[in-house]
Amino acid sequence: ETPGARIALKTLPRVDPAELYRFKNEFRLLAEIAHPNLVRLYELFVDDDVCFFTMELIEGESFYSWVRPADALDDGRLRSALHQLCVG
Repeated sequence: ETPGARIALKTLPRVDPAELYRFKNEFRLLAEIAHPNLVRLYELFVDDDVCFFTMELIEGESFYSWVRPADALDDGRLRSALHQLCVG
């Protein structure tokens, strides 16, 4: 992580033991994976009622917007995007 870099946060809005366990487990499992089709995870923060992890910020558009430009399904974009999802 570069100092001053823009990052994304994934937050846990409510903290109950089962949700916190799943949240921490998600971070631990995904933090060790490095792949060009997946965002990189950086740090996990848990402090009383605040739980979040930091991750690489990807600028772009949503999956839905990418495969349906101008509200029309683009088969080529959909196939390409689904392939990338499967590879990731």
